[in-house]
Amino acid sequence: MPNHSALHVLLADDHAMVRDGLRSLIQVDWPDAKFTEARDQSSTLAALSHSPALDLAIVDVRMPGMRGVASFAEFRRANLQTPMVVVTGLDDPGLAPSLLGQGAAAVMSKEASGVELLAALHRALDGDSQRASEGSPKTARSDTQHQGSHGLSERQRDMLRLLHEGLPNKLIARRLGIAETTVKGHLHGLYDALNVRGRVEAVALTRDWML
Repeated sequence: MPNHSALHVLLADDHAMVRDGLRSLIQVDWPDAKFTEARDQSSTLAALSHSPALDLAIVDVRMPGMRGVASFAEFRRANLQTPMVVVTGLDDPGLAPSLLGQGAAAVMSKEASGVELLAALHRALDGDSQRASEGSPKTARSDTQHQGSHGLSERQRDMLRLLHEGLPNKLIARRLGIAETTVKGHLHGLYDALNVRGRVEAVALTRDWML
């Protein structure tokens, strides 16, 4: 816990209403807290890089300019000292393990209660090493952090990203530098892992995932 009374918190979310709500919630337990706000990838990175006095960062992972977990990893590299709590509305079962593996102090659903979020913030400030993801059963921590959502391999996640771009098999093969028959094999494995019948169902099922 910071040894000074004025807690300094970074609020990084592209919705002003969410930032206002987080500010009001934090002031319940820390009425003298001061805030820095960011609303996209670049402003968040700048705040983390140039505000060494930050005590806590609360960040979303779907903001303009974000590249998923890779952007969070960049945030972490820019500031290793400040505990970061992710608050997200994404329904991706592989997201929390990936973020925890990159050094997030906690991963919270935006559906979590204020009591749950405040408890997570207290633990983060106390340096609690028992990190957890809370607020949604779909973001439970996994012991297979090297795998993605639903235990997908990195190649299967590559396939899923390209399906979301609407690419046919031929262009997927060209993008990845593999044979079209290999693409078909990977896609069949992807569909089996997701328990869907084809690309339309795969894209519909995973539209809110952070790939």
